[in-house]
Amino acid sequence: MHYLTLQQNIKMPMLGLGLFDLNATQLDEIIPASVDYGYTLFDTAVRYGNEKALGDTLKKHKIKRENIFLTTKIWGLDQWYEPTKKSVHQSLKNFQSDYIDLVLIHWPGQNKDRYLETYRALEDLQKEGKIRAIGLSNFMQKHLNDILENCQIKPALNQIQRNPYMSNETIAQYCKDKEIPLQAWSALGGG
Repeated sequence: MHYLTLQQNIKMPMLGLGLFDLNATQLDEIIPASVDYGYTLFDTAVRYGNEKALGDTLKKHKIKRENIFLTTKIWGLDQWYEPTKKSVHQSLKNFQSDYIDLVLIHWPGQNKDRYLETYRALEDLQKEGKIRAIGLSNFMQKHLNDILENCQIKPALNQIQRNPYMSNETIAQYCKDKEIPLQAWSALGGG
């Protein structure tokens, strides 16, 4: 497996399995098989509704927490400072874990104050050791500028839709210039 080194020398697998739209029965089947094939990064989100099922599956199949990399995302309804902290604590409970490897803001939305407060909550949670790395999802240049102008901890990555049908070259170049790694969702185009 190849790794991307994030802030604080955190090793993130370059290849991961997105868990969008998978239910508990599917996860119980897919997760152990995925680990057997070398997948150790599992990407879910509060919005997907399957964090608890993932935690239960990891426990049931005795998959060691230190051997996997968990990513989740804060949905719009869970943003702002206090709701974000509450959401992360619920995710920790769902995963049955003391920490989450990477937490992303799922979408910036239209409210700058909201995503800045959300990011500040994630920074505080990282300082508390609940999160190893903080990132963004679907953030464009304007949003990234706001974060970079106001953050204490630089984003570990920006996850965007990027595939042969959607290169998103402008934001890709911007992130490269700012030394913010990109992670692609729907990397093969979906479907």
